[in-house]
Amino acid sequence: MLPEENKNDTLPNIRTFKTDASSYVQQNKVSDLEIAAKSYVAQTTGQREKSTQINHKKTIFIAGGIAVLAIAGFMGYAYINGGLTRPEPVTADPKAPPKFVQTESETEIIFLSADRGSLINAIKNELGKQLQYGTANYLRIKSGSNYIDSKTFIAALGWEAQKDFIEALEPDFNALITYQSPASPAGGPASAPVFIFKTKNFTKSFAALLAWEPTMWQDMKPFLDLQNIDVATFYQKAFIDDSIKNNDARAFTATDGRTIFEYAFFSKKFIIISTSRDALGLILERLLTLPPQ
Repeated sequence: MLPEENKNDTLPNIRTFKTDASSYVQQNKVSDLEIAAKSYVAQTTGQREKSTQINHKKTIFIAGGIAVLAIAGFMGYAYINGGLTRPEPVTADPKAPPKFVQTESETEIIFLSADRGSLINAIKNELGKQLQYGTANYLRIKSGSNYIDSKTFIAALGWEAQKDFIEALEPDFNALITYQSPASPAGGPASAPVFIFKTKNFTKSFAALLAWEPTMWQDMKPFLDLQNIDVATFYQKAFIDDSIKNNDARAFTATDGRTIFEYAFFSKKFIIISTSRDALGLILERLLTLPPQ
C-alpha cells in the first residue's frame, strides 16, 4: 500500500527579477504612468548624447576643411603675387665613371665637343707632365658639366673604330696616364696614355679589333712617338701576338722592333690600349692585384 501523500509538502517560492519588481511596485505604489515616463526620459537622454557626439564630429570636420581651403587660398595668392617662389629642384652632382684600377692621382679634364682636337690636346698636355715614376693618373673627362661615356670618348678622339666594337662596349671607361722609368728601346715613351674599355661581348669585341687593326695606328697617331720611323712601312705591317703578365695581347711594332702601340685583354671583360708595353704591364699588374667588380 502506497504511503499517504504528505499534505504539508509544497513547492518552494522561487525569487525572480519579475517578483522583485512586482513587490517594489506594490510597496511603493508606483503607477504604470510613472514607469512609462521614466522609460521615455532614459531613452531620449541616450539619443541626445549620441546626437551631440555626431554634431561635434561634423563641426570638427567642417572646420578642418575650411582651414585647408584657407591655407591653399593664401598660398596661391602669395605665389601669384610673388610672395612665394617655387623651390628649386634638387639635382645630384654628376659622377665620374668608376675607376677600374687604383691610381695615385686624378685630374679633371673639360673639353669642347665642338672642337674635335680639344680632348686630344688635353690628354697630350697631361702626358707632358713630369710625375713620379711608377705612378698612374686617372683622367675624369667632362664635356661641359657632364662626364662622358665610352662612345662619346671614342667619337671625341675621332677614332674610326668598327661599329661592332663600339656597340659591344659598356658606358664606363677609364683614361689614364702612366709615368714609368725612362723608356727602353722596346718599351715606348716614359709617359703613356692607357685607355680601358669594358666589353659586354668578348668575342664580338675581339673580332671587331682584328678588323680594326689595319687602320688602328692612324687613330692612335696623335699619341705615337714616330721620330725616325718611316710610317709608309705601317701599311704593310701586321699585329703580332704577345703576352703581358700572362694576359693575351696584340702588338704593333716598327721594323726595328720598337713597340708602337699594343692592346691587351683582362678576364675577357676589359680591353686595354696603350702606346707603351710597360704601361700595359703596370696596369695589368694592378688589375691582377685588385680585380675590378
